[in-house]
Amino acid sequence: MLRTFLLFSLNITLASCANSETGNVPSESSILILDSSSDLVETRFSNPALIYGTSIGELVQQYHKQGKWTELIRFISTASVMKFGEENIIQSFQRSDFGYKIKLKSMSKYGEGCYYLNYQTLKYGTIGVLRMEVLVENDTAKIVLKQITPYIQFDKLNGTEKHYCGC
Repeated sequence: MLRTFLLFSLNITLASCANSETGNVPSESSILILDSSSDLVETRFSNPALIYGTSIGELVQQYHKQGKWTELIRFISTASVMKFGEENIIQSFQRSDFGYKIKLKSMSKYGEGCYYLNYQTLKYGTIGVLRMEVLVENDTAKIVLKQITPYIQFDKLNGTEKHYCGC
């Protein structure tokens, strides 16, 4: 009985494989990839919390660490570039210490295409909060800079980071 069942199963498997055309039948994974890539093209840079699998702050930080200044400046708001100048912003990033650990903790929307991103920072063993204002311009999320001298300031307050104790 077991032998008959195994032969029957083997025949069904072989018969189904012989009649299928593998070149014309897309697999489930390729359908998902095609669907997700078409969505990715439309919304690639408009979500500040998800750009290439990371957030805009972490992406700009990686460009800073790698010294890719032209790519970094693409994610700075047009108003900030007009106010401070592209070369001044690049020079300010070059002399700033933006290599510490950051992790996105929350995001809030305060207007049409306007967001605040709150990051937990770890700098020299001290936990802090970094807040970035982000605008969506032409379907691309861009960071708004408040000042560039003597250091890069991302938020409206007197300092870039607010330190706190606890978890």
